[in-house]
Amino acid sequence: MRPLRLLALLASLIALPPVAVSADTPPPVSTSLLAEAPPPAAPDHLAVLGDQVVALAGDLAWSRRSGTADWTPLTLPAGFRAPVGAGGVADGRDWLLVGGEHRAEVLRLSLSSGTLVVSPLPPLPAPRAHAGAALLGRILHVVGGLDGEGRATATLFALDLAATAPAWSEGPPHPAGPLSHPGVAVNFNEILVVGGRTSEGVHLAAAHSYRLKPVDGFTTTGWIARTPAP
Repeated sequence: MRPLRLLALLASLIALPPVAVSADTPPPVSTSLLAEAPPPAAPDHLAVLGDQVVALAGDLAWSRRSGTADWTPLTLPAGFRAPVGAGGVADGRDWLLVGGEHRAEVLRLSLSSGTLVVSPLPPLPAPRAHAGAALLGRILHVVGGLDGEGRATATLFALDLAATAPAWSEGPPHPAGPLSHPGVAVNFNEILVVGGRTSEGVHLAAAHSYRLKPVDGFTTTGWIARTPAP
């Protein structure tokens, strides 16, 4: 995705009202943060942590706090570089980067006094690039993505971050078949997966949701077909 489109997408996501709000929900970030001043370099990854937007570009990182005008350089661990093609998801406090080109590693990023702290999580069962990532509660889900040979996959991996010893499990595959670059979001207790691309670069219109638990007495769980994208 081109940097300007990525910035516009993040700004639009920030503008959306949260699905659920709790006492621990961090304060919203102004949608003008990105429009007024983009990061110093085209970012590989963007996320909102607390009241700050954080941008990663190679071995550099910056943050911009709501209500301020400048991007502030962040300290990164020695030798760290943003993984190319990693999937990402943030819950406002932790930022998870998943896989990347020929990579299976999973990283947890957080802010602490001007430093971007990076800690490893259990690696994926197999390399995945351009996969979709979402958090349902404290369970990280990774949908599709390109394997180590550059082929799209239909896998669904899950990692319970609240477990004493987190370990990956595999769920039912994506019903529309192998895909990469899917659009992924969370709506209450289900993951929405829309679009994506096949190994041949064909754009998909399929839309499905993945539900772990029944809702309002309904017994439907697993993958549920939704109205395809236009």
